[in-house]
Amino acid sequence: GGVKRTSTIVMTVAESAGSLTEAWSWDVPSLSSLTPANHPATGGTSMTIQGSGFWYSSAARILEGTALEVSDWVSTTAMLCKVPAGVNVVSGVVAVTAGIQVGSATEFFTYDAPISSFKPANFPTAGNSKVSIFGSSFGAADYSDKARLGGTQAEASGWVSDSAVTCRAAAGVRATLSGSVTVGSAIDSMTEAVSYDAPVVSGVTAAPHAVASGVTRVDHAGGAFGSLDYSPGARVGASACGASAWVSDSAVVCMVAASFSSV
Repeated sequence: GGVKRTSTIVMTVAESAGSLTEAWSWDVPSLSSLTPANHPATGGTSMTIQGSGFWYSSAARILEGTALEVSDWVSTTAMLCKVPAGVNVVSGVVAVTAGIQVGSATEFFTYDAPISSFKPANFPTAGNSKVSIFGSSFGAADYSDKARLGGTQAEASGWVSDSAVTCRAAAGVRATLSGSVTVGSAIDSMTEAVSYDAPVVSGVTAAPHAVASGVTRVDHAGGAFGSLDYSPGARVGASACGASAWVSDSAVVCMVAASFSSV
C-alpha cells in the first residue's frame, strides 16, 4: 500500500536502467459520509468519517483548516475523530490528508445554529436598554456574535457564553420587531421577538386662539412618541389632524378646524 500522489517506475536490464516519472499513483482519499454530521458549538463530540483511500497516517480537518482534535485511523474506509469547539464559518468543508494526497467534501459538516430568546422583550423608545439574548450554540469563545433588532444592527453586541449574548437596543418605535443573532455564518431569528413602548397620551390642550384662519393648534402630551421624528399622526375625536408635528418624546402638536375648543 501507499499514499503518494505519483510514483516513478524504474526498469533495470543487466546494467542498464530506464525510468518513467509520474507513471502511476494511488487513489486520492474520498469522503462519502459523516456520522453524525452536526455537532454542538462547544465541541468535544465524536465523529466517524466514511470513505475510501484512508491510510494509517491520515489526518482530518474541518472549517478553514482547523484540525480535528483527534484523528484515529480505523481502516482504509473509516476514521474516528473528535470535533473541536466552533461555529459555522464556511460551507462545512471536511478534508482528509493521506500522505501528500488530499480529499475533501463541501457542505458536509455543521455546528448547531443558535436558538434565542430576548429579555426584556420591550424597550423604551429612547433606546440604550441592555438586552440579554439567551439560547445555545453562541460558541465556546467570542466569534464576534452580532444581534439585530428589526432591520437594525443592535448596539454593542457582546458574547458572554455559549448560552448568552448581550446588546443594547437603539432608539426606535414600533409595536413588534423581529430579532436575530448571527454567529459565524449561522443566523437564528424570531418574528415578533421584541417591541418598543406604545405611545401614551396623558393630556390634550387646545390653544386659546386660532393660529390661522379656521385652524387651531392642539398639543398632545404623553410619552413614547419617539426620540426622533418618526412622522407621528394625531387624531382629535374621529378626525385626523390636518397636520401633525413631532416635538419630543413627550409632545406632539397638530392642527384642527378652529371649531374645536377643548377635550
